[in-house]
Amino acid sequence: MQTLSVEFRVLFWAILGVIVPFGLLLFLFPGGTGSYWAWVVPHPRSAILIGAAYVGATPYYLLALRENDWEQVRNGMGGLIVFSLVLLLATMLHWETFRPYHVTTLVWLMFYYVGPFLIPTVGRLQTQGAGPASPQAAMTPVGWRAWMAVRAFTYLALALLGLVFATSLTGAWPWPIEPLEVRVFLGQVAIIGWTAAMAVRGGPFWPRNRLGMVLTGGIGLANILGLFISSTSYDWSATLGPVLLVIFVEWIATPVVMYLIYGRRQGDSMAAQFGVRLIGIVYLAFGIIGFLPIDALNPIREEGIGATYLLGLVAINPLHNVIHLTVGLSGLWMAKSAKAAQTWGKVFGAVLLTLFAAGMVQAFLEGFPFDQSFLGALPLNSPGHVLHLVSGGIALYLGLAHSPGPSNQR
Repeated sequence: MQTLSVEFRVLFWAILGVIVPFGLLLFLFPGGTGSYWAWVVPHPRSAILIGAAYVGATPYYLLALRENDWEQVRNGMGGLIVFSLVLLLATMLHWETFRPYHVTTLVWLMFYYVGPFLIPTVGRLQTQGAGPASPQAAMTPVGWRAWMAVRAFTYLALALLGLVFATSLTGAWPWPIEPLEVRVFLGQVAIIGWTAAMAVRGGPFWPRNRLGMVLTGGIGLANILGLFISSTSYDWSATLGPVLLVIFVEWIATPVVMYLIYGRRQGDSMAAQFGVRLIGIVYLAFGIIGFLPIDALNPIREEGIGATYLLGLVAINPLHNVIHLTVGLSGLWMAKSAKAAQTWGKVFGAVLLTLFAAGMVQAFLEGFPFDQSFLGALPLNSPGHVLHLVSGGIALYLGLAHSPGPSNQR
């Protein structure tokens, strides 16, 4: 295995230092771009759309650092360069929108100059230090090669056409959006297209492309969550209203199917422990933050049932915080062994999914209110439903996943 050079690891940590804080700001506080972003994003949904790229890409960089394998990382380098070039082009076309000497603008420029200038140089150092990758026989299945070719052509063509006709696309968008935000979003589309193009190449199909699929799935998942966490209207009757949702679902579906076919290995039990521990940490943090009497973190909204909103999103009360703490602490405790972690995943996955289903039924019967009181005791709203669905589904999968053995490694 060719480990990553020091230069690459430093570069990846620097990228994480930018995308994590700004991704969270855009995703969780989309209405505040006037204070922290390089330009004022007029619509909160547009800010979330931009932040989804950073939030969704974070697992890719963390896994790349953890795997420390140049063969897995190298296929994504072109995607980073393409993304940087698209955003630099968007910057040049809309420079008058930017605040020239705002600190975030300077970070933005440095960040996207890095792609075309620094990444090829560091890649060259990596290749010289470790030597070229050993040649591999073509092992990409014919069906997957064809699908990835279609994927690559479709998304790269969409990115190119969208860059040219961004102004026209704003009229078909499901919320008011500016051409600058459209062109920045097309950087995500270009990354997905490049990742698919790299998957068409020969070599061990899953080991070489799995990090790229993590990137694809992460960005898709972040975008779908972004559709639900914003309280602003989404025009499903617009030309691109259902199209965007289909695109985001495909970004998730292809990596998930690939993983189910090729990626489940003997390490599944360790993955269950890691996943349960991660869910436990998130819920423990939610429980602690929910008790903090800080209005900026947990504002109270008078409309609806008058609930407190965790991080301005999830409706909570003291009982809800206790439940979050219970889920978090139990998950951390049970993650000590693989068997216990899988048991926890089955139990709490089923509980969270049941809560999601029951809450959605109640919301339907009540005409989908802004928020609701479940059984007269537990405040729920749409971001809370999505949280229960996602975390419950992941927990249940971790509990039910089994290890089919090395025969699946194709």
